[in-house]
Amino acid sequence: MIALKDSGVLGVPVPLSAAEEASGGYRVRGHTIQEMTAAYKDWMSTDGWIFAADYSRLDPYLSEATRHLGYITNAIYVKPTSPPRTIVVIIGNYDGKPGNNKDLRVLLTETPDDELPQRALRLGWPD
Repeated sequence: MIALKDSGVLGVPVPLSAAEEASGGYRVRGHTIQEMTAAYKDWMSTDGWIFAADYSRLDPYLSEATRHLGYITNAIYVKPTSPPRTIVVIIGNYDGKPGNNKDLRVLLTETPDDELPQRALRLGWPD
């Protein structure tokens, strides 16, 4: 079980050990991309978020092949409120290289639902 704290973005959690970065996002150590992606799917579904499989990419090897994305997972969740809230959880190795690195960057990005199809395919690390 991973201890959690509020990220300040729509009540979505981050691990208690996560260090907020000035450039945005959090640095998380001790977990692989796959472990953290699975943990977010569990946390989000428990809190009433719906996983948007059509726009998400949970295989970091597929994202690595896409220009400018790198080795990341890109999971999109929608909260069925009025209006709906949509958030993208991007998790990648801190160094951007493939492998079971246990030094990650986690980005939480709220996106308007009507922009989702366009934004979901181009989200990546900020420069």
